[in-house]
Amino acid sequence: MGKIYTPTSINGGNQTQTTLNQNFSDIEVALEDVLSRSGAAPNTMSDVFDLNSNRAINGSDAINPTDLVTLRQITDTGLLPGQDQVFIGTTVNSQVISLALVPILEKASVLLNAEIVGAGAGSSEQFAYSFKVLVYRDGVNPAAIQGSSGTIFEVESDASADATILVVGNDVVVQVTGVAAQTIQWKAVIKTTEQAGI
Repeated sequence: MGKIYTPTSINGGNQTQTTLNQNFSDIEVALEDVLSRSGAAPNTMSDVFDLNSNRAINGSDAINPTDLVTLRQITDTGLLPGQDQVFIGTTVNSQVISLALVPILEKASVLLNAEIVGAGAGSSEQFAYSFKVLVYRDGVNPAAIQGSSGTIFEVESDASADATILVVGNDVVVQVTGVAAQTIQWKAVIKTTEQAGI
């Protein structure tokens, strides 16, 4: 940080006490212009904080919409807001798998679009689903879907297959169900549009 305190030299004489008191006063003013490690107020930035190409390390995972997100959160979820993300999975027989997981941050409303396609080993096994859902988290209760689960398109060569959108805790889960005696390759393309609440 910039130099915020320069002491005045004390050379003795009648001005010693006055100069010493002024130095203490200047130190107090200077300390009010730095961040507190313990969180003592004031402890907020009033200008841009420049890391000068250095990393901020040992951060916790984001909870609130304005929190910084860690690399671990991004790589674990595979989801970046506003970008298309691709998830791939396989079902064997009538297996049920979670194809994708999307975390919902506190006090956020998220419009989620999911396009899901499945294909079996033979050309006769084909599946497609499209969902559009609004999910919200109010900061008190777990995340929830507003209204219906939002299936807007569904084509199945075998009605025993399925795709669903559900909420588990504060995560949206895209779940698919396979077909007996079939191995199905699944792909989901998901896009989110998020708005933080107040």
